[in-house]
Amino acid sequence: MYYEWSEAKARRQYLIKFASVWLAAIALGFLPVWWLVQETTF
Repeated sequence: MYYEWSEAKARRQYLIKFASVWLAAIALGFLPVWWLVQETTF
């Protein structure tokens, strides 16, 4: 069965999944940089 709101719901789930992956990638890329800054600062 097809619901009228299924497209909007799928798009919202896709945006949430994309945002979570994007934030995870930024966190993984930022973590070594932050660690190097901490190492060089102290």
